[in-house]
Amino acid sequence: MEFKHLPGLTPDGTIYHNVNMGTLEALIPSGSYQFVKAPSLLELPGGDLLCAWSAGSKEGGADESIVCAKLKKGDDRWHRPVKVSRDSKRCEQSPSLFLGPDNAVWVVYTSQAAGVSGKNDTNHTAMIRFQKSFNGGRTWEDPKGLFPDTGSLCSQPIIMLKNKRLIFSNWISRDSMTGLSGDPTVFRISEDEGSTWKTVFMPESQGRIQANIVELEEGHLIAFMRSRSADAIYRSESFDWGSTWSAPVKTVLPNNNSGISALRLKSGRIAIVYNHIAVDSAEEKTENGCPIAVALSEDGGITWPLIRYVELGEGYAGAENQINNRQYETPYLMQGQNGDLHLVFSYKGRACIKYMRFTEADIIGEKRAPEGE
Repeated sequence: MEFKHLPGLTPDGTIYHNVNMGTLEALIPSGSYQFVKAPSLLELPGGDLLCAWSAGSKEGGADESIVCAKLKKGDDRWHRPVKVSRDSKRCEQSPSLFLGPDNAVWVVYTSQAAGVSGKNDTNHTAMIRFQKSFNGGRTWEDPKGLFPDTGSLCSQPIIMLKNKRLIFSNWISRDSMTGLSGDPTVFRISEDEGSTWKTVFMPESQGRIQANIVELEEGHLIAFMRSRSADAIYRSESFDWGSTWSAPVKTVLPNNNSGISALRLKSGRIAIVYNHIAVDSAEEKTENGCPIAVALSEDGGITWPLIRYVELGEGYAGAENQINNRQYETPYLMQGQNGDLHLVFSYKGRACIKYMRFTEADIIGEKRAPEGE
């Protein structure tokens, strides 16, 4: 299908060909929402794409809800979003999408109190809810609680492993006299298609959150995590289908305490999308969500020799003027059945969701000999 060569992005969802980057791009319509964050993607069996994210008037408000938009196969424009969750007393955030064993689309998200007196953060009130759609995201069933405990947060999708086990990464936030503490990573494991779940803790994982699970081979899993210390992306391994995990260790990739997304490509390489920046402390993260890079690894996430910036934002670099970049963050990367890579992230200070489509070859690039050779 041919796409229009437009002069730039338009807010109506139209996909255009970015000649300079060699990518397809669009701004997914935001509807009436002023604030958007944390998108997720899913390809349906027929080839349509769903994108879910949280939206409202501000982050943490009672009107922050889960919304979902669709790009039909063969279309050149994203549809406007429809509202999925409708709890007017709670803030609903960080959705993920999963095509369940019942052939329904599951949207799973964090639901927490919109405000607690004397607290700046209400993560300790969070519970994980889910809703199902049996018609490709047009309508959704009422929400249900996935687990009974509070203080559980999520952002990454449920994964079905090759042995049919379901595994779902969470992290736990506990209240204390000095504020929220801990944030260890846990995994929920189900052997009965999500009817019951057991909990597995990752050792020494305090402050290493939003684990992205990648299945390298049968039984061998790796997880990549965002760091509350805003220093680096961390990596952990499991050799028993996720029943036990190693303590997380630093990778060579930086992290600014912002979201990441990782997956194993059809080629066997590991791809990860992230903000290619680290800061001295989590408090310095504000407005530093730029640039967005996609990195490729050929050794299971030990080294990352192939990296390309796919979003430069305003293009400022250096500690003194980094504040001039708006936030481009919370990316999610997916590979379609035809091999194309699909990327979504919060765009220009969380004003809308940006969509990009490209190939693995677009990240690798062409090796060019120096001039004169």
